[in-house]
Amino acid sequence: MFRRPLLVAALTAFLAAPALSTWSIVVVNRATGEVAIACATCVEGINLATAVPVIRVGRGAAAAQSYLDDTQRNRRAIYAGLEGGLDPLVILQNLSQSDPGHQTRQYGIVDLQGRAVTFTGTQAGAFADGLTGVDGDLIYAIQGNVITGMPVLVAAEQALRATPGDLAAKLMAAMQAARAMGGDGRCSCPTTVPTGCGAPPPSFTHSSYVAHIIIARIGDQVRPCGALGCAMGQYFAKLEANWGLPTDPDAVVRLQGLYDTWRQSLIGRTDQVRSVAFAERAVLPADRFSRTRVRLRLNDWQGTPVTNAAASFTVRHAAGSAGIGQPSAVTRIGNGEWAFDVQATERAGLDLYEIVVQDGGRPVQLHPPAELRFEAVPALQADRASISASRGEGVLLRLDGGLARAQREYVMLLGLSGTAPGTLVAPGVAVPLNFDDATAVGIELLNTPFFVSAWGRLQSDGRALAALQPLPGTFADILGYELSFAWVTLQPIDFASNAVSVRIAP
Repeated sequence: MFRRPLLVAALTAFLAAPALSTWSIVVVNRATGEVAIACATCVEGINLATAVPVIRVGRGAAAAQSYLDDTQRNRRAIYAGLEGGLDPLVILQNLSQSDPGHQTRQYGIVDLQGRAVTFTGTQAGAFADGLTGVDGDLIYAIQGNVITGMPVLVAAEQALRATPGDLAAKLMAAMQAARAMGGDGRCSCPTTVPTGCGAPPPSFTHSSYVAHIIIARIGDQVRPCGALGCAMGQYFAKLEANWGLPTDPDAVVRLQGLYDTWRQSLIGRTDQVRSVAFAERAVLPADRFSRTRVRLRLNDWQGTPVTNAAASFTVRHAAGSAGIGQPSAVTRIGNGEWAFDVQATERAGLDLYEIVVQDGGRPVQLHPPAELRFEAVPALQADRASISASRGEGVLLRLDGGLARAQREYVMLLGLSGTAPGTLVAPGVAVPLNFDDATAVGIELLNTPFFVSAWGRLQSDGRALAALQPLPGTFADILGYELSFAWVTLQPIDFASNAVSVRIAP
């Protein structure tokens, strides 16, 4: 049953909402994790950042324009959708079902999963349209309403794609390109005919009165929608040419001035995108002894090494890290390089180290985090896969029972009949060897010059070495066979190692 009073109230609300005609560029960089929006309008004397943008750090960004939703309901729904990982198309579909004024709206929504959507309602002011695209790691949606024409959007797209440099440089160039095509048509043409002067108009002084660029990077403040909008966190860049009037310079021109000053202030400061953190050894055995150094190369946005000797660091495990290694203090190497050490434990897994740099400006979290994988160490390893019978080559066997088995008694066994299905030697303990005559011979020769340290105790670190040292010709009758080894703990027999096999070659 329809509730007419509620429907009338909803329709009245959106019909009374102000029309914020504008153009916007919503873009993310999947490689860097940046999410951004640039926007401009010929509506004078306002703070555009409270009205249009939606920023969810690490998820995506959006623009909600044309007739505004004063209740913020739509922008809050977009924010929640981005936060929850919804496809932008699904977010848009949800808006179409919940908002009776849907056809008066215009949206651009992009997320870091590489999905983008633009929507222009049938009641958005002409000229109104939008486009989406992909350029390498960039995913974007560009839209505008009451602009001079499609060239505004096309020029912005071309500049976004063609301009070298980082996302900030591309966004600023795209805004300038849109401005050159006339931008918001009401600044240069009669309000009733914003497309009447062409794109670009033959002569104009303003493309907009108000504009902004907002870029959020990984590690920036995650702040939900509030009284001042849905893009009110502390972000990498928040350049706002707000409150502009027709008597002020063009908003994009003012925005360019803010951009240039901001860029100048970041020279010599650590840049998240241009700096790198990496482990010298990306993979360590989980053997409790191996170590590696994680190097930090700090550069500013121009790629120049940051040489501030007073820089300080916070290193912690990032979300999703296995939390295995304990980083040492960060030490300075020189010429923009710092480092810290990590030592392996017995645990296997992937560590992710989140590194925050404080060099006198705002804290900078390096992205992506440094990765270090710890691989499980087999309880038994052989130093070679084959031995020569004619040369009497031997094999070194490395035992590692871990600290839990330190000082335990062990015995090394061998066989020539394969490793499966194995032999049960105690309840729940199967040795991965099929016992045979070679097994019996090996037991008889334990701790002889032929089978060195094959019976003994693990050291205090849980490790030991054994060796098979045959004389030349000893294995002449079993060429082509595989000799397999495994060890078990004694008193009690409660552990059996993996098997290793060595081929007998001529």
